[in-house]
Amino acid sequence: GKHSNGYCTRSLYLDVTSFFGPTPTPTPAPTVSLSATPTSVSAGSASVLTWNSTNATACTASGAWSGTQATAGSQSTGALNQTSTYNLSCSGDGGSAVASAVATVTAVVPPPSCSGISVNTSMNLASIVSASPEGTTFCVQPGAYVLTGYIVVPSNDKLISVTPRGAILTGNNTYNGGLWGHGGATGNHDVLIQGFVIQNFVNSYSSFPRSAVTAGWSWTLENNEISNNLAFGVEINNYNYIQNNFIHNNGRNGIIGGPFDNSSKPLIIDKNEISFNSTLHASFDDTDAGIKLDGGTAGPVMYVTFSNNYVHDNFGNGLWCDTACKYITYTNNTVDNNSGEGIMHEVSWDATISGNKLTNNGSSNTNTNHSCYQGNILVANSTNVEVYNNTVHDGLGSSGICASDSDRSIDPYSPTGTANLYVHDNNVYMTSGTGGTSNSGLVGRSAAYSASANNRFVHNNYYVSNLNSAYWDWSIYPLSWASWQGFSQDTAGALSAW
Repeated sequence: GKHSNGYCTRSLYLDVTSFFGPTPTPTPAPTVSLSATPTSVSAGSASVLTWNSTNATACTASGAWSGTQATAGSQSTGALNQTSTYNLSCSGDGGSAVASAVATVTAVVPPPSCSGISVNTSMNLASIVSASPEGTTFCVQPGAYVLTGYIVVPSNDKLISVTPRGAILTGNNTYNGGLWGHGGATGNHDVLIQGFVIQNFVNSYSSFPRSAVTAGWSWTLENNEISNNLAFGVEINNYNYIQNNFIHNNGRNGIIGGPFDNSSKPLIIDKNEISFNSTLHASFDDTDAGIKLDGGTAGPVMYVTFSNNYVHDNFGNGLWCDTACKYITYTNNTVDNNSGEGIMHEVSWDATISGNKLTNNGSSNTNTNHSCYQGNILVANSTNVEVYNNTVHDGLGSSGICASDSDRSIDPYSPTGTANLYVHDNNVYMTSGTGGTSNSGLVGRSAAYSASANNRFVHNNYYVSNLNSAYWDWSIYPLSWASWQGFSQDTAGALSAW
């Protein structure tokens, strides 16, 4: 070209893309979340830390905890005596991210006030209780009380350990015994058992009563530690209120019960720690669990709420309602590391499963065939169940949220298949592990996939270790994300890398 001044010029064109190469895709920055559940605890109690990260390869704890942590998981804080702050820093190729959680310790709760008959270890507790009229309050002083049989607690009695968990009721690994209330409206009803350690009874599974505590109607069990009994820890009954207990290391289940109809006053199991039960490994498929309630031909289990419990490391399922359960609520529980299902609602009716946090349940599963059996949440042959706002972490290759359908007609109280299942707005983390590849979905008979069955997964968020792997079940399995959505499941859901 030629400028107006007469000089010639040469244009220079440089193809930047060819010269420097394409602009690299930015490495995504890590994210991390950390929570404490509950956020407020009384002195001496524990909270559960739960965390998750994305685009991170390493995490380091600081503050009230320390050391290298996995990129996702949960653990107990242990007993807390002061407000504590927990920090977690996670890093990856894209940088680092930090999250914090605070567990607030409320003021130390004073020992319960107790005005009644004072009992100490030099006295025979069983004789004093049996000789006293109904409605007596017993103020039991600290120390060990060896029970060589059952105390049948009269109606309206209150047994209170004046020092929380200071009075110990023990069978000394020798005696079949504990506390017992006959059921029914005319049985031993409206009893309070508060603040005891109840341990080392050798009750037989094959003869009744089988538990260290066998409750009557409308019993309240509060702030007890029930452990190391040969058979069951607690057998519950109509209208019971089970709160703030530590039930652990029993030979069979921590809690059993049913059938019962609590329509006039719901049965509530709240804020308990249920852990390391079924140490005998007696019957994985039939009975072993942290908590198992049973209905059946004798009648249904109705109106039960499981809330705010920490259920972990039990052999068998964590929370389990089996056969003819109806109007059951599982909410805000933390359920970790149970060898069977975390939460299982089986051959039953109306239930809500919401706000729970579940991590690495189903360790006994060998899920190489995507059977949707053994994992974190399983709805088995049940009707009218809603599963929502749960967070599920499966790092074992077991199952995330699953449902199954087969011919399980058992009795007049039970449904004949899986229908009206509504799974929505959950966060599900799935990976490949020692048991195979994790999965979520529904397996069963063709009728379960029909429009009339009305089973559906809607608006769930999935985080997976391999975006190209198949993690879903729907009439055929395993399915890729595209195939899963092709069956009209989670069409508004989301898939991300974990």
